[in-house]
Amino acid sequence: MKIAYFGMPLLAFAAVAGSAATASAQIVIKIADSFPAGHYVVENMTKPWMEEVTKQTGGKVKFEYYPAEQLGKAKDMLSLTQSGVADMAYVVPSFVPDKMPLSPVAELPLAEAVGCNGAMAYYNLVNADSQLRKLDFDANRVRPLLVQNLPPYQVFTAKKINSLKDLQGMKIRVTGSAKAAVIQRMGAVPVQIPTPEVREALSRGTVDGINFVYTSLFPYDLNPLVKTGTTDVNFGGWISSYIISDRKWKSLPADVQQVMSTLAEKYSRQNCEKVMVDDVRDRDRLVQGGMSLLRLTDAEKADFDAKTRDVADQWAADLDKRGKAGSVVLKEYRDQLAKKN
Repeated sequence: MKIAYFGMPLLAFAAVAGSAATASAQIVIKIADSFPAGHYVVENMTKPWMEEVTKQTGGKVKFEYYPAEQLGKAKDMLSLTQSGVADMAYVVPSFVPDKMPLSPVAELPLAEAVGCNGAMAYYNLVNADSQLRKLDFDANRVRPLLVQNLPPYQVFTAKKINSLKDLQGMKIRVTGSAKAAVIQRMGAVPVQIPTPEVREALSRGTVDGINFVYTSLFPYDLNPLVKTGTTDVNFGGWISSYIISDRKWKSLPADVQQVMSTLAEKYSRQNCEKVMVDDVRDRDRLVQGGMSLLRLTDAEKADFDAKTRDVADQWAADLDKRGKAGSVVLKEYRDQLAKKN
């Protein structure tokens, strides 16, 4: 069932709308995502942003919200926006690598990108005259609004392990080329699976473990399935955004565009700051629930760093070979990170 942010059910609102003039003045934006009910991103970012946009536009902008893949699968969100089925949608570039191959630059295991610095560096790049913006967004006839990133990904396994060496030969669920490269350096086999399908894959043994963050285990009910989780290891990150079609964006008045953009930056940063804190909290919750925490020794950390040191440059080089601007975008991102957002 769709959720209509009109202050009352959609049909009831239509019934008491009052006048055709009032109805015609309203701007309705259909927004879709793949998150389950109660997901922290929706509660921390999506809903507050929608509500504040409606408030600051004096009720001019209303949202019809379709969660939990109601309009299509997670991998289809970009095409749903392009086709007009949705005006806005939550898009994960790693789910559509053929369409948005460069955005995973923000998922590379770069020490300087950890925390909200990485998120805001990406946010600034996709809202500037950058190659990343032109090739991953403009070329797809969409523009980014809200941006979401996560803490460094960890590895969680369905059986207890005692070191990263135990990952050798294991099938580990990942998203994106950046995190896949890190997992391969550990001798494991990366398996690309969209987030909504992870629980089934782990419970059936299709994969032996998952590349995830602590806070995301709970909304997808994965916490009962994991026996060991790493901590303080940078297996790469996550980047995604709510996009809006160029067609819909150009139809909006300039004042509405300004409100939506300003609030998008505010809630993107606010969501990032909260999830960084919550991830530590949820790590402790999992340990209290019986999950074994795998902490690397100094020697293991040095070995991990040595094995993954060139992942970013290799990622860029691989894209260059395919005629994509991997090295250009990696330099853009690193330059933006250096500005300490």
